[in-house]
Amino acid sequence: MADIPELTDAERATFAELRDELLKNGKSEQEAELALLQAVLELRKKNKDEEQRAKKPHFERIETSSIQATKWIVKKLIEAGSLNEIFGESGTGKSFLAISLAASVATGVDFFGYKTKRPGSVLYVAGEGVGGLSRRFAAWEEFTRQPLQGAPIFRYAGGAANLLGAADELLAAIKDFVTDKPAPALAILDTWAAVLGGDDSNPSDAADGMAILYEMRAKYPDTAILIVHHSGLMEKNRARGWSGIYAGMDCVYKVTKGNDQMAFENVKNKEDMLLPPMAFKMRPVPLYRIQDEDNEIVTSVCVEQCEYVEPVDGRFRGRETRRADEVFDILVKMVETQGNNGSDISESAWRKQCTDSGIDRGNFYKYKKQLENEDKILCVGGLVRIEND
Repeated sequence: MADIPELTDAERATFAELRDELLKNGKSEQEAELALLQAVLELRKKNKDEEQRAKKPHFERIETSSIQATKWIVKKLIEAGSLNEIFGESGTGKSFLAISLAASVATGVDFFGYKTKRPGSVLYVAGEGVGGLSRRFAAWEEFTRQPLQGAPIFRYAGGAANLLGAADELLAAIKDFVTDKPAPALAILDTWAAVLGGDDSNPSDAADGMAILYEMRAKYPDTAILIVHHSGLMEKNRARGWSGIYAGMDCVYKVTKGNDQMAFENVKNKEDMLLPPMAFKMRPVPLYRIQDEDNEIVTSVCVEQCEYVEPVDGRFRGRETRRADEVFDILVKMVETQGNNGSDISESAWRKQCTDSGIDRGNFYKYKKQLENEDKILCVGGLVRIEND
């Protein structure tokens, strides 16, 4: 009997009636014990087979009677375990909306009327604007009067995020994070192009990056993921690059700017009706406790909700901004066809293209200045480059 495995109290209790029945029918203690052991071993094997079968890819029946309640991070806006995207042109303020969302989730306050249902930690992977990240959160804190001291907002540090070249390092950092903390409620990658570490317009690179997001979701099923992305150079109503990114998202939000405000529109919602659009204004916020090297108060920006104004002529643009868009679109086409390594264009060549298209020379400089003020372009030494935020 030395080779017989020891039975647990639960296993003995499960088959107690079997053992008693065997003893009543004249079986010896040893025979009853052996029968009990055989029954337990058969049950163990059955349970093990079922466990192994459940781990293998398989088909199982869809049961509508056992649907779990939807878990929201932010009610109606961000579902737990979902993939989400905010996209917009450079300078539209999309990253500031991401900052507000992160701060709302970390502190538990509502996000402009949408209730934060599951407050929790936020992991912010900033590929752009790293130096100003803390100031942006400080501006939110100052503007909303909601303290962030001790709030569970964490930025990725110690190296540049690179999904294609160093995904293992990012995933290892998340694994280390959850060793002594709950899984994050929200992870933000800002921007997708900077964090990807490859060409977001290349289907292979973008697909590999999406695979990393799917892996993150599989490991942390209650963590919502948000990517901040640029709009297309020519197609402003969709995010830049491979269409599979849009297809893989559960919710997509578009940010446009004009009429002295920015519009925040839900353009995709896999599981529900689209949400009504919202509008915001960018508000300068003096950070009184932060000074620069000249002892001057540092200023940042926070978004403030305002009344939504319907787009003009199908676009969220005023007349002057629409004309500036035309000048910008001409530059974009030149970059795509003539750019030096896809980046720089001669300012004089750009001006000639614009005047040939019927844009007055004086107005060209006005629209050029507007685009510079909006941080859409950078002009240096007679060359023009399209900026990314």
